[in-house]
Amino acid sequence: MQNLDPEGLIARGSITNRRLGERRQFYSKGPNWLINVDQHDKLMGFRKQEYPLGIHAAIDSFSRRVLWLKVTPSNSNPNHVARWMLEYLEEFHLIPIRTRSDPGNENSLLSQMQRFLRRNHRDGLAGEKAHITGSSTTNQPIERWWRDYRERSGQYFRDEVKGLKNDGLYNPSNNAERACLALVYIPVIQGELNKFRNWWNSHRIRLQVGTDRPSGIPDLLFKFPEAYGAQQCGLPTVPEELRYLQGKAFAQPVRDFVPAWFRQESEDLFTEHGMQLDHSTARAAYILLKRNFGTRDDLAVIL
Repeated sequence: MQNLDPEGLIARGSITNRRLGERRQFYSKGPNWLINVDQHDKLMGFRKQEYPLGIHAAIDSFSRRVLWLKVTPSNSNPNHVARWMLEYLEEFHLIPIRTRSDPGNENSLLSQMQRFLRRNHRDGLAGEKAHITGSSTTNQPIERWWRDYRERSGQYFRDEVKGLKNDGLYNPSNNAERACLALVYIPVIQGELNKFRNWWNSHRIRLQVGTDRPSGIPDLLFKFPEAYGAQQCGLPTVPEELRYLQGKAFAQPVRDFVPAWFRQESEDLFTEHGMQLDHSTARAAYILLKRNFGTRDDLAVIL
């Protein structure tokens, strides 16, 4: 893995030891004080190997605004996470004071980016301290959010793909069937994630015990923190540094996760059968693809 900073200023953080089950009061000064990132592996099944459906998210700890919510065939590609972080920086032109993730490789480039962007600042949380590495279970704000997501939306697709396997319609060891599943369910799930993100960011959050964060609507808390007695904590990006990051490999467009010929033939097949992909047609669409491509030995998900 290539370091973003040629002077080697970037290093991984250490895990803080805490007693199991210990709760703590959460503190945040305002938007961009701390951004929490994490992956959701429940859709991937046993040992994250059954289904090519990995979800990754980032939330602002103060406002609880979801900054990105993405599904890809794998949760282990650091280029994806780094690109989403770069898109966030390009949109708001603000560097968070700190980011937090678990120690998985998928977050390695993001942690390097954060420390690189904060290397020349003079506050006590700059440089190496600008990224926190710890276990997912101690990443309190986003773990609470995952629970809300599962209760309101996430369980539906978990049950559906598990049903395909239980009914003998899906074999996790069959690369062609994995590609069929990914082609159908990734865009369908992403569409539902987009709806859930929009709903979440515009709904009212009640006051939570054990935190100093106000109640309110995430979008408004994020955009107008002064109205809630807080402040925007993000630091301005430096154009030259953004251009440097934009020249990195992870900044390039993400390649398709299935072969081009398979996508085209699948779209032709859906058109022929008058099928529009959504949550209500996903199962039938997968079965249609499995019937036509499930025995191909030249078909696999591209990670």
